[in-house]
Amino acid sequence: MATLVMLVCALPAAYYTPRNRFRGRNAFLLLITQRFAPTALVIGIYREMGALDLTPSWPSSW
Repeated sequence: MATLVMLVCALPAAYYTPRNRFRGRNAFLLLITQRFAPTALVIGIYREMGALDLTPSWPSSW
């Protein structure tokens, strides 16, 4: 039920935000992009390390 309520609230906001101008829009978008940027970087770095075979294996030999 909580997920459904959250979707009902978030979907109109997600539709409205990029399409309309409002006071504080630039600050809001800056905060949103800063929140997701570290996650995107970590995934990319991990994939790159995996492609170079530099990820640790289990069990790790020290």
